[in-house]
Amino acid sequence: FHLRVFDEHRDYAEDVVHHPDRVLQRGVITLRNLKVLGGIALAIEIALAAVRGVPALAAWGIAFAFSLLMLKEFFVREWLKRHFLVYATTHMLLMPLLSLMVFSFATGRWPWEAPGWYLVYAWVGFFVTFNWEVSRKIRAPEDEREGVETYTRIFGTYGAAYIVLAIRVVDTALVILVGRHLGLPRWFDA
Repeated sequence: FHLRVFDEHRDYAEDVVHHPDRVLQRGVITLRNLKVLGGIALAIEIALAAVRGVPALAAWGIAFAFSLLMLKEFFVREWLKRHFLVYATTHMLLMPLLSLMVFSFATGRWPWEAPGWYLVYAWVGFFVTFNWEVSRKIRAPEDEREGVETYTRIFGTYGAAYIVLAIRVVDTALVILVGRHLGLPRWFDA
């Protein structure tokens, strides 16, 4: 939730222009409302991590620090906006960190103590969400809007589709590898 709040603050000015019908842009809720709710969410995150122990708190801190960098767009906002695929890639790098946070919460161990196969699976989250991120920004030519970047606008219809398929091949291959390692039945791959 706190990531969503960060995104809404970061993108508010652009969304007013390109998405004036959204709840926030219409004024149904305000950035201040979101800031308060985000603060509550962060307090809950910290409390839950603290209850689980120092390793979980450290894992949360690493993921939170990365989310702050994302909020500031790694201090290269304009460059990232010109490199749409790099922008998405850098933001999806949070997913393995969140997986490591889950590992620390579940085991009470430091995130860097995660087994190698867990790390492989952590990257499945990266590729699955990366696939979703690209897929949600694919448009039919008649649905393209001026000022709103999409993968179809940048890479063309086939280029965007090939990117989605390539990402899907990688995440499926990683899932199969982890499934094989865990001894899951063949139907798991289907």
